[in-house]
Amino acid sequence: MSSSITYSILNFFSEPINQIFSGDGFFRFAIVAILVFIFTAILHIKKRINLFNDKTDAIFTIFSPLISLLPVGILYLILFIFNFDLENFESSLIDLYSITLLFLVFCSFRYAKLCNPNNLFGFCFSCFGRLFSVVSILSIAFGLILYTIPSREGRNEFEIDYIFFKRFAVLGACYSAFTWCIMQLTKKKEWGDTKDWLNLEFLFGSYTD
Repeated sequence: MSSSITYSILNFFSEPINQIFSGDGFFRFAIVAILVFIFTAILHIKKRINLFNDKTDAIFTIFSPLISLLPVGILYLILFIFNFDLENFESSLIDLYSITLLFLVFCSFRYAKLCNPNNLFGFCFSCFGRLFSVVSILSIAFGLILYTIPSREGRNEFEIDYIFFKRFAVLGACYSAFTWCIMQLTKKKEWGDTKDWLNLEFLFGSYTD
């Protein structure tokens, strides 16, 4: 497998990453992320900043880690159909995911700038809120996924399946509720143009209400 740019960057920052995710570091990081997001949401409600511009902006931002999987899945499918050795392309798939995610983050930051014109405070906190909304959703989802895995000790298959589906329903409900809350934190209540959001002009784009 060829060297991955993403792995090289992660290895360079391996020490701080290990400090965050070692022991209960991830739990503390998730709590901080949720608190920062709540603070940013309060600023939005008080009209000090605009967190998201419209529903499209919110959806594309909070689901950017999942949306980034689409080009990876397409490339994986092509390689699979033509019987390429997938191990030789593993680093390319990882780097493609990272590049796509970075592109979506830039697009989101562009909208953070455009819906907070001439407001550096609003732009910065909108960017923080966007990043931590993603971290909050992923943290809650990760925690709930662990919660949905039932212990097999002293249970038959029917009990295990029942507990799993019951907890999976709780996960879905919590995830949907959190997503709904984020969808309320928009400046405009309608859906925007997807083509306008997926725009690399994140520094110089024009904004129209």
